[in-house]
Amino acid sequence: KGKYTTLTNTSLQTDDFISQEGSNTRRTAISNQTKSETVDANVLFRLNRKFLKKDRSLTLSYQPTHNTNTNATLLKTDFIYYKNQLPDSSLNQRRTQDNFKMEHLASLVYLEPITKKFKVEFNYSFVHNQTNNNRKTFDFAATGYDLFNSTLSNNFNNKRLINKTGLKLIYDVKKYRLSIGTNYRNIWQENTNVTTSQKLNLNVNNILPNASFNYRISQGSNLSLVYSSSSQQPDIQQMQPVRDNSDPNSISLGNPNLKPTFSNNVNLNYYFYKGISDVNFYGGGNASNTNNQISYTTTFDTLGKATTQPVNINGNYNGNIYLGGGFPLFKRFLKMYYNFNASHSNNVSLVNGQKNISQNTSVGPGISFEKTMDKFYMSLGVDYSYEIPKSDISLNSNQPFYTYNANGNISIKLPKKFSVETDGRYTNNGNRTPGYNLNFFILNATLSKIFLKSENLIASFSANDILNQNISNQRYINSNQIVDTKTQIIRRYFLLKVTLKFNSQKSKGEGEEDE
Repeated sequence: KGKYTTLTNTSLQTDDFISQEGSNTRRTAISNQTKSETVDANVLFRLNRKFLKKDRSLTLSYQPTHNTNTNATLLKTDFIYYKNQLPDSSLNQRRTQDNFKMEHLASLVYLEPITKKFKVEFNYSFVHNQTNNNRKTFDFAATGYDLFNSTLSNNFNNKRLINKTGLKLIYDVKKYRLSIGTNYRNIWQENTNVTTSQKLNLNVNNILPNASFNYRISQGSNLSLVYSSSSQQPDIQQMQPVRDNSDPNSISLGNPNLKPTFSNNVNLNYYFYKGISDVNFYGGGNASNTNNQISYTTTFDTLGKATTQPVNINGNYNGNIYLGGGFPLFKRFLKMYYNFNASHSNNVSLVNGQKNISQNTSVGPGISFEKTMDKFYMSLGVDYSYEIPKSDISLNSNQPFYTYNANGNISIKLPKKFSVETDGRYTNNGNRTPGYNLNFFILNATLSKIFLKSENLIASFSANDILNQNISNQRYINSNQIVDTKTQIIRRYFLLKVTLKFNSQKSKGEGEEDE
């Protein structure tokens, strides 16, 4: 299979920003215009070979990937200082950025049965990755954007070779499957600052163990436990050693000394379903910790401007548990579904040279009821989410907040192959910044008609957000920041749709869409 994509995008960002640090206040008017073009191409070659001996197999694959991206951005910013701390000033620049990536990935997997119960799997993979980021910035002069800015320009190359080989022992009987293995990986990396002719070499060796246990308790129930280890490489944007001033209030700076991360992950899952009684349950959890996590160090100046750089930091971990299921009520008149999840995360960053630990704990129960008949369907449910953030250096971030939702749906099949459906969702947000404790109700309705004897032609008319209240309201917490956003998206609109199904295998009267 192959993929080839060309994307051209033009965007305009306009922003008014007021920052305050003590008695220093300024206004920043930002107007950025960007034009970009992206070309992606990749193709996958794969060979699967089965042998006469049962379970013996060989898989070979090769995948080359090519990506280029070109950006041209006009940066225009006006700085106005209300208390005359600094003279008012303007920034007017043009920046071009050419990104290139070429990667070759080859792999081999061979499975050899030793006995009826034991198998051995051998794998090997090779990756050759080459990336380039060439950023050029020009200041506006009397004749146009022709004054080269060397402090904001840089040509940076990264070459990476990865060799990984592994062995896995598999024990497989009727109800049990146990596997234990490990991978050895070597990463050789060369970062070249073409602008300064500086080179930085990195050679990293990893042992990546893995194990899994699966118990097929019965036809309708299963228990699995999986441990895995993984590593992630920094991308070229994080390593590019030059300032990015797209937002003059938040300057980002790359770090060519970044090392790969190393993570340990554990997953536990269990489920069962009883068809006769129509009872089901699922539950589980996962936990992970990461060494050399790519986090950020942020420095604020006296005017509130932030400079951020990625760094490797230890001490990051997270985990969550979940459960849910359903069972019938009142002699199968209704079915009730329930769910619950809880999570906790710990993230470390540096702010003005001070270590900051940001933690977040969340819990979220939910319950719903469902009634299904031949020509009638109804559901009604509620869910609740409570977030408890905590930050060492910012007490203002330690403010719990919540969101709860109530939703319902009704669908009725009418005579003459008509059907009507309506659904609604009420959202309530609390304990947020004034102006962001938004409550809204989204109501939709659809009228449909099925045509033809084969019932493969469907016409429908939909009214979306009938009460004209649709809005996106989100909260983001990181280090010493709380960011509340509300975005007005497409509100009330009407849609007439005609669907023709060419390969419908449905029986008469089902009337479901399969576009």
